[in-house]
Amino acid sequence: SRCLNSPEYTVRAANFFVPTPHTTMSIYSLLTGSYGDYRSRQKLSSGDAANSIPAMLRNRGYGTYFLYSGPTYFEGLHEMLNGFGLTIINKEKLEKLIDPATGRPYKSFNWGVDDASLVQASAGILSRSSGPGLYFIGLSSTHSPYFNPDPSRFSRFDNSTAEGRYRNSIDYEVRVIDMLIETFMRHNSDTLFVIVSDHGESFGQEGYSKHSFSLYNTEICVPFIMLHSSFGRGITPFSGSIIDVYPALADMMGISITSPVDGRSVFMRGYVPKLFLSSWRDGESKGLVYGSRKWIYSRRAGTLYEMKPDDSERIDLTGDPGKTSFVKFLGRQY
Repeated sequence: SRCLNSPEYTVRAANFFVPTPHTTMSIYSLLTGSYGDYRSRQKLSSGDAANSIPAMLRNRGYGTYFLYSGPTYFEGLHEMLNGFGLTIINKEKLEKLIDPATGRPYKSFNWGVDDASLVQASAGILSRSSGPGLYFIGLSSTHSPYFNPDPSRFSRFDNSTAEGRYRNSIDYEVRVIDMLIETFMRHNSDTLFVIVSDHGESFGQEGYSKHSFSLYNTEICVPFIMLHSSFGRGITPFSGSIIDVYPALADMMGISITSPVDGRSVFMRGYVPKLFLSSWRDGESKGLVYGSRKWIYSRRAGTLYEMKPDDSERIDLTGDPGKTSFVKFLGRQY
């Protein structure tokens, strides 16, 4: 990456987690700093909309936008984004743009459209905007079936396998992220960038595939990078979670959050990562990341494991006398 590899301007997390490896849940948690409802479509209350990143910045004169190269009309996402008052640019709109490199519409696949279309769409909004803006930009190439628009160029891994296409699509998305950063920096060099993912992906690890149901790090541990021209060298990597982003941004801007949220600023003194975990829909798996430890319970297998946050040094607690009460505790929390 031309932009993300610089140690001078970037701050990155050593471990960063999502509570449920699912797109709508993660977007809700990112915007509100709170846990979503893993059991059903995410409902949005007026309190949620008022106590959120979009509302915080819109009240200070920011335009608020959500650009996504995938579809927003699934699992209540579009309705939720409307509830946050975001201007939505989705797959259906991006498919109408003409790729200046080919003179034809951008390539599409069954889940989305070429992520490069987001660069053109962002540049268009910037050219028409005179005030500050908050842009949530979602890339979809890494979503199954893993779209690689240029397999001859992005081919470090085997494009004939799902995991190979996935890894190559990550390489492609890094290139698009570089293009987005350069586009915004040309418009305003004081732009703050936050790069984070909604979930990871499983390829048979622990018996899971794709995402939504595993609480191992293949699905819940995601990249988190902040980039700004004021950042200096020597900032210590930290751990955190997606529910901590809203409080952290408010902390950086000197803004007080007046309503309760589940997350905490990673910059607060004495911060310790604490995140309850649940698989999507039926909550078959439950877990907890707390400090330097992690626990995962599987109702299907009846197992309870303790480990490090990187999933190493696993300890089997299935037969521990305190297992039942600990599992009940996890269920009560999330």
